[in-house]
Amino acid sequence: MGFKNKFPRSAVIDELTRQIQSDLLSAEEVSEEVLIYIKNELLPRLQENDATWEEFATFWPPRCVTAAKENNAVVFFGSGLSMPCGIPTWNGLLSETFGLEESLTSDKDLSRDPLTLAELASQYIGSEVLQSMLRDEMLKQRKHSVNHALICALRFPYYITTNYDLLFEQAWKEVNNPSDLVVVTNDGDLLSNDFKQAWRKQHSILYKIHGSADRESEHMILTRKDYRSHYRINNDMFLNIRKLLKEKHIVFLGFSHNDPEVSRLVDDAIFEFEKNKNRKSADPRPQFYSLQFDMKDHTPEIFAARGIVTLKPPIVKSPLEQVKTKSLAIALSDLLIAQTYDLHESASFDKELRQAENEISKELEKGLTALKNNNSNAKNYIDKKNTNLTWIRNLRSSLGHLASQGVYLTDEFGKCLCWATPSRIRKRDRILSNPINERPYFRQSKSFREPFVSDFAESIFNNNSTFFICYPILKVGKFFGLLFSAAQIGQWKKPINLARKHWGKGQSFLILDSNGVCGLPPHDEFSTEIPNTKNGIVNEGYPHKKLLSVSRRDSLIKHISKSVVPVTQDDDVLRLSGDFSQFTVVSEIDKTRWKIGISIPIQTKYEWWNTRDS
Repeated sequence: MGFKNKFPRSAVIDELTRQIQSDLLSAEEVSEEVLIYIKNELLPRLQENDATWEEFATFWPPRCVTAAKENNAVVFFGSGLSMPCGIPTWNGLLSETFGLEESLTSDKDLSRDPLTLAELASQYIGSEVLQSMLRDEMLKQRKHSVNHALICALRFPYYITTNYDLLFEQAWKEVNNPSDLVVVTNDGDLLSNDFKQAWRKQHSILYKIHGSADRESEHMILTRKDYRSHYRINNDMFLNIRKLLKEKHIVFLGFSHNDPEVSRLVDDAIFEFEKNKNRKSADPRPQFYSLQFDMKDHTPEIFAARGIVTLKPPIVKSPLEQVKTKSLAIALSDLLIAQTYDLHESASFDKELRQAENEISKELEKGLTALKNNNSNAKNYIDKKNTNLTWIRNLRSSLGHLASQGVYLTDEFGKCLCWATPSRIRKRDRILSNPINERPYFRQSKSFREPFVSDFAESIFNNNSTFFICYPILKVGKFFGLLFSAAQIGQWKKPINLARKHWGKGQSFLILDSNGVCGLPPHDEFSTEIPNTKNGIVNEGYPHKKLLSVSRRDSLIKHISKSVVPVTQDDDVLRLSGDFSQFTVVSEIDKTRWKIGISIPIQTKYEWWNTRDS
């Protein structure tokens, strides 16, 4: 059968129907409601219309759908998939199965440290008894859930789990050919003929990284001591895992992200990318997604800081204990069926974002390089070894619109020593009579002594939004002065020309600095202005107060400005109302603290009620 053969849409209905009728699934009522959603709600709408996200209950980022369709995705699932089947919670295991004292299980500090609790349980009842009790609990006869069946139907080439139970394997035997799955728990499995054939025959591989309850001759990984040993002895297996985390799109399901070793694996993948990203042979960018329930206001930012994009599941109507099971099943059904359409292509603008980012970065890099090439000229001028100003006039000319407001050289105290302005701006109109040592870009230059492009600020000369390309002048490592150019989006047309391509399609184009201030109106709310002054055309730009105003009232700008961009790019979904969201792809521009993004409105059938309850 092989993972190359995707599960047909009609076969999903037939398979779920068969498993329900054969009484193979836990939470039968939920399974029936999911079947109703697919059969009576989703597929009929897709047959009647050209497919759009409006027919689905869940919006999956286009990159994630593309990866699933191209067998470039991995499901990393945790205990959340098995709990609806009767697998006890962690606290249930500790208190009911292992009989750990309530004073330990209710301790706030210990509750955040599951490995230490497991170590205490091992000491309390004995290591071998603990293993035996855990194995018995995991091997109890149980029915797998509809979500086990759906992730099997995805037929990904790789699956990773921290679970000990056999519910996934049980579901796989029902949905797919049993011989098409190879289970790996340690380095020894990598040497087996089954594993070698899996590569050759394109069978799927399930990595059970903490062991499997059916392997009576092997230890299940539970305590802190187990973790220390297991993650270091099975080096080859975890090299494989790290390779998957670096190169594939990883979708976490039913996973809390509290496991310290798994978090370290994610961090390792990100570290390897960040270490090599400036090389021509840079590693592929890690891509992590996590479907998260009970998301609080700052959950997306917290996960983004860890390199993970959070996805919100749809709202469903179901008994409280079944809400998460049903919601996840609806989301997985949408991912399974969305692959058979071109939705990921119509909502994807990764290429456009990369192009815009590269074009802007390239021009800014040229500006930084031009300043760098005049480092010795600037140093000689500060040292009064050369008082000729030809070099700074030539520099201003070479920078073009990236120096539309002039090029300036200050000493280490921020006193302006010399400057050059465009021909239409009189030099005397750009006199910096006071030191600029309190300006943010000067402080940043003096503190970090690295070339950069500043945030946006209001010009002291024409009130337009202005940014500064800064090159600190160093002498024996000490800050010696600052060479910088001042520019305005308006005279510099590149961002506006890029934005117009998207404004014309009803898309938003975002450039935001680290203060959450946009460099141009994201939805084309207003145009650039030319001050009513002599030679005003060289002062064309966006009034800073207008940009500040739209930045403070626009919900999308406020949301994106607070977001941490995970691993160079973020797929962000901002839910504005029940069925209306704003999907944004966001990246960061090198040598700046700017975010750049492209955004489109997405409408989904967000709330799905069981048709029998409607």
